[in-house]
Amino acid sequence: MSETSTTGRADELTVVRAAVGARLRDVQTASSYAFDFSGRNDNADFIIEEPVGFEYGGDATDGSLRFRFPPTRFLALSQDAGVVHSITTTPQLQRADFDGAYELAQRIIGIIDATAWERVESPPVTEAELRRIYADPETRETARVALGRWQAGDAEMYLEFKRLFAAGSNRARAAGVREDGYLVEVGVSDPDLSSTLTGRVYGRREAAGDRYEALPLSVWLDEQE
Repeated sequence: MSETSTTGRADELTVVRAAVGARLRDVQTASSYAFDFSGRNDNADFIIEEPVGFEYGGDATDGSLRFRFPPTRFLALSQDAGVVHSITTTPQLQRADFDGAYELAQRIIGIIDATAWERVESPPVTEAELRRIYADPETRETARVALGRWQAGDAEMYLEFKRLFAAGSNRARAAGVREDGYLVEVGVSDPDLSSTLTGRVYGRREAAGDRYEALPLSVWLDEQE
């Protein structure tokens, strides 16, 4: 696969099916990816850095809000008390050049816009403007630019275009990279749910004797059996 490839064959990959508000046991049951919860604590993130498919949704998710992204090599599920409150992913298997990343961003925007997620901010940046931003030598090497934001109930979603490397920079030379490299990042979160779950975690810890002493995740997962 070339350095600029952004997708792979989804039918060859295990799949993670998750949504904000989903219980980890339900995510585990719905996914073909083999989750290992052993040794985790009550607010540990699950970070997957291998090729997987990702589908947003599950039995508790309105079907009109579900979608499937191209395969990814990075997927992070943030949870408290055994419930997912945010998801971050880069729906590509390799960093891409500008053209490849922009094409992917437009594809992802189309996938999201085809669902019941409501766009709350129209993308203010055109392709030409985006090119000018990254061509400007004053632009930070790892600059991010928002291309879209959506909402569904209390859940929020963003899509950002970001540069990993600028050709010729010290970072690029140190990494052996000769060309600009870009990623598309999508994040979904529910800030109110996150706050509620954090409260539950600290409440359970206090009852166990120490607010700041993490408890095993199994304390919460056993209640989801």
